[in-house]
Amino acid sequence: MDTLLDATHPHRVPDTIGAVDVIVTTSSAPILPAIQARMTASPAPIALRIAGGCSGMSDDDKQDMLAWFYRNMHGFKGLLSSGGTRDIKDGRLDPMVTDVPAMLASDQVLTISTLPLVGTMQLVDDSRLRISRTDQYGTSLTHPNPGVHMLVVVQHPLGTALGWDGDVRTYFDMLNMYHHQGHRNPWQVGLVAWNGGSVTELEIKLAARYGWPVILVEGSGRAADKFITAMRDGTLDLAQSNEHSTPYNPRIHNIYVVRRDEPNSLRAQLEALNLMV
Repeated sequence: MDTLLDATHPHRVPDTIGAVDVIVTTSSAPILPAIQARMTASPAPIALRIAGGCSGMSDDDKQDMLAWFYRNMHGFKGLLSSGGTRDIKDGRLDPMVTDVPAMLASDQVLTISTLPLVGTMQLVDDSRLRISRTDQYGTSLTHPNPGVHMLVVVQHPLGTALGWDGDVRTYFDMLNMYHHQGHRNPWQVGLVAWNGGSVTELEIKLAARYGWPVILVEGSGRAADKFITAMRDGTLDLAQSNEHSTPYNPRIHNIYVVRRDEPNSLRAQLEALNLMV
């Protein structure tokens, strides 16, 4: 993994990034000028959101995950986005899906990630940014990912701590501004889901209902495999808990399956969907 990401300096901004733009907002509207300035410089009108998590995965599995994404997405041009957090264990980077954009960031890959303000944002040590959250389970620390070009921190308008889904609507609003067909030059926008929990389930449902191509990685675990099983059983419902049923319909919803154990399956699917040029 050290050849893909610097595991020994998990708080350091890479030289290839130089500086991370950090924007704190309550919604997508106030940040659109800053986002537009960045996205205008994207080398291709393509945006991919990498969703999911790594819960239950061993250290070897996590390294294999990074290598799998690198093999499938090396040479990608456009915007990559994911959750904007980074896990750190014993002073070393503990890789997650959210490190995929940081791994691929370059002058050909613009990286804009988002995270909800789930606690109090603080500067510690040598002006290192962190988020401290205290609840019934104690105090936990969240580290913003320093390996992307821009971090969008979404906060509650009244200062209340958000849940882990607190940035989802904002990033959908942000990317849909470029995906809508009425836009002068509509972008190709898609979502790739690896593993993940309840937030990933929400992201998959929203992406499918917005008409985005959704690519589920079979064999990655949890949410991704749960949705694949439900698709094949004919029981997949894209409604949220408080909504009327929205059954999955392959003629309307663009959900695709690639296999973790097939080395180039994601690349082939991205190329077929014109999400990789």
